[in-house]
Amino acid sequence: MQKSTVASLALLGCSVLVTIFFLEIALRLAGISYPLFTKADEWSGFALRPGAAGWVQEEGSAYVRINSRGMRDKERSLEKPENTYRIAVLGDSYTEARQVDQAKTYPAILEQQLAACPALSGQKPEVLNFGVSGFGTTQELLQLREKVWDFQPDLVLLGFTTGNDIRNNSFALEGNQEKPYFHLQGSGLALDLSFRDSPGIKRQLSISSRALQWTLSHSRILQLANKAKRSLTTKAPATAPAPAPTAPGMEAGIDAEMYREPQTPAWKEAWIITEQVLGMMHQETKAHGARFAVATLSNGIQVQPDSAVRKQFQEQLGASDLFYPERRIEGFGMQNGFPVLTLAPLLQRQADEKKIFFHGFPKVGMGTGHWNENGHEAAGTMLAAFLCEKGLVTPYKE
Repeated sequence: MQKSTVASLALLGCSVLVTIFFLEIALRLAGISYPLFTKADEWSGFALRPGAAGWVQEEGSAYVRINSRGMRDKERSLEKPENTYRIAVLGDSYTEARQVDQAKTYPAILEQQLAACPALSGQKPEVLNFGVSGFGTTQELLQLREKVWDFQPDLVLLGFTTGNDIRNNSFALEGNQEKPYFHLQGSGLALDLSFRDSPGIKRQLSISSRALQWTLSHSRILQLANKAKRSLTTKAPATAPAPAPTAPGMEAGIDAEMYREPQTPAWKEAWIITEQVLGMMHQETKAHGARFAVATLSNGIQVQPDSAVRKQFQEQLGASDLFYPERRIEGFGMQNGFPVLTLAPLLQRQADEKKIFFHGFPKVGMGTGHWNENGHEAAGTMLAAFLCEKGLVTPYKE
């Protein structure tokens, strides 16, 4: 090869590298990023990726940062500080809450509000957010076992999303082969970890895939390219029929079936599995010398400030009201000795009085989707009052 050709190729290579460098800088200065927030996990199927950070703007607009321990929270020490009452909050996307700033999530509000609780007797409250978008109760139990106990919590608070957590716990209803499930076995449950053998999980856990994911997490250019690729592969064809209209109150990802007594064997089984997993969480928490409590969260239609819209949805569904899951879980808690705060009825009352939306954002519509800042503020405040007034922030005693 002639020297002139080599020199030309070298110059071209340098030009490409310089262009890539400045494009990377430009994307960072513009705040453009599409990070990978999750990674494969051998216990829960997936988990938050430590150190992942970037803007999330699908509903609200928030800069999301995952701390070094894989939590959507500020940095937390593994060892509990002295004179600290530590609460571990488990939950799904409502708890992780990528739609709002970290300081405005309900676990953060709970920590702020509890500081004034006299029952703490001078101890400092510390509320750790273990929420992971997409988790069901089974994954939260496994997370409790494999991760949470290392932080020595005094109380475990489960944020239960009635809209999809029951389905999430059932393979028959969920059908996702890349996550763990419990199956009924006699009068108890058997844990199924066969997802570990799925091609997708094996591929994600491979050295080459981990290297690619690491590279993606550090390059804005590759993130942008990956985003474009996903958009192209998921784009509906031009000839696709228009989506059928949905009734007011119906939401994607929310199961209308859970507003009433289960009608099918699959839903009956899903409820049994869910209740047994809740019982297991309670018993294991007691065995670790900690308290256990559940907060049932809300769905948009339950706290829709227009009562006429709620009534229309309820009549179309053929339900007596919209609080069947709240009553059932509260009753299960009473039978098994753990407290349950049902937030939806309380939030509905406030929505009626103040005509305020607790769900939704201007860009996607109010009254649907995840909690906005109003929802998190109200939930965190109500939870702090509940835990304080019920004496749940005192040392656990049998």
